Amino acid sequence: MRLSKVRTTASFNGRRTRRGFTLVELIVVLTILAILAAIGVGSVVSYINRSKFDKNSQSAITVYQTAQTALSQKASNGSIDMWIRTLKTNDGTTFISRLNTLPLDESNESVNTTLSLTYNPGSDSIESQELYQFLSSYFYDMSVFQGTITVEFDVSATYTVDSPSYTARVISAFYSTENAPTGDL
Repeated sequence: MRLSKVRTTASFNGRRTRRGFTLVELIVVLTILAILAAIGVGSVVSYINRSKFDKNSQSAITVYQTAQTALSQKASNGSIDMWIRTLKTNDGTTFISRLNTLPLDESNESVNTTLSLTYNPGSDSIESQELYQFLSSYFYDMSVFQGTITVEFDVSATYTVDSPSYTARVISAFYSTENAPTGDL
């Protein structure tokens, strides 16, 4: 006759075998994972927003420098007067008609005002067309025109005996991809 040992749960020296996690352990682990995920998502969203801001800032600097270059070229080849004379506002009137309504300073017979041109992608407004024509020949990569661009100019008219002469300088440039179309241009 053969004797065999039979073990009972009492013979395990008080230990039970484990085959999984308890509900409390699972809840603790899931809570820790949820906290880590919330921190990670917050960091990623913050990084994305900061990246968009940095890209918009770089694009605004590029637009500003390009507008300065375009104005310098127009001044050097003598076409700045013609450019200012032909600028139109969104209602179809020329910009100089607004400039001519300003009172003259008797000491030097000149006036100056601020002109703001805004380009919106997909817009057919006169203002958008004017700014696009002004800047487009200076950009190799046309992706800059996928965002909203605003350039502010300080325009001066000096009245002489013959006719007024115009000068302009760039005051500021703004760029934003918030209004960018979702499709390709």
